[in-house]
Amino acid sequence: MKWLKWINGIALRCSKLARAAHCCSPIVVCSVVCVLILTLSTAHAADINEAREIEIGDELAVTLLEGGKLLNNDRAQEYVNQVGRWLTTGTERVDLPWQFGIMDRAEIGSYPLPGGKVLVTLGMLKKLTSEAELAGVLAHEIAHVLKRHQLKTMSAEGGQEKLGAINFPMDRALEFEADRIAAVIMTRAGYDANAYLNVLRSLQNDRSNDQGLAMLNAVHPSFKDRIAELAPVVAKIAKPTQPDKSRERFQAALGSLSGAGRR
Repeated sequence: MKWLKWINGIALRCSKLARAAHCCSPIVVCSVVCVLILTLSTAHAADINEAREIEIGDELAVTLLEGGKLLNNDRAQEYVNQVGRWLTTGTERVDLPWQFGIMDRAEIGSYPLPGGKVLVTLGMLKKLTSEAELAGVLAHEIAHVLKRHQLKTMSAEGGQEKLGAINFPMDRALEFEADRIAAVIMTRAGYDANAYLNVLRSLQNDRSNDQGLAMLNAVHPSFKDRIAELAPVVAKIAKPTQPDKSRERFQAALGSLSGAGRR
């Protein structure tokens, strides 16, 4: 399967970086990756072609996966890939090498990488109750990739060194745009965009000390503002006419993960 080849490729690259650093320490490996990124010349997003965009995403995937391995659950990984790829079929960049993965990390988080890779944490999955909600989370990250938001932010901030940090603040307008596009992507794929609003409300009401959620709050507009911006958009979008089976599919695929599907 393609996603397994991607995982193996990432693991091989991490191994090579570790050997180059003469150490298996994730800190050292991460440092090597950051050095690679820092040596790239400053460029505007428009000057980065698609092939280079994909390479940048690969480099960031190496960095990110050193901070938390992929979940060892083939069925769950396949399911998230199926949902993600289905969402991309209705987009203008369907030909990107889209890959989706679950990181084995307890904190809440999801990460769009340039070129078509999207990672979501196990902690995030445990906050969701249906396939439609999962689709909303993935669609938001897909929107960032479609519009090259990370590359645009990098260029605006003065160069590719910004890519050394996965979670850097994007312009509020870009986050609001990603939310709106996510609602459209979901609807095209047959999901009720209200499910994504439910996710935002759930995260807004979360009173835990989750580090990932704290990071989301630090680098995104407030959930209150995002809901206020998105709700009128969703209200104008037609709801699916078919019965919603997304909760049953989600439970069947991910119910074995402790906490997934319950809120």
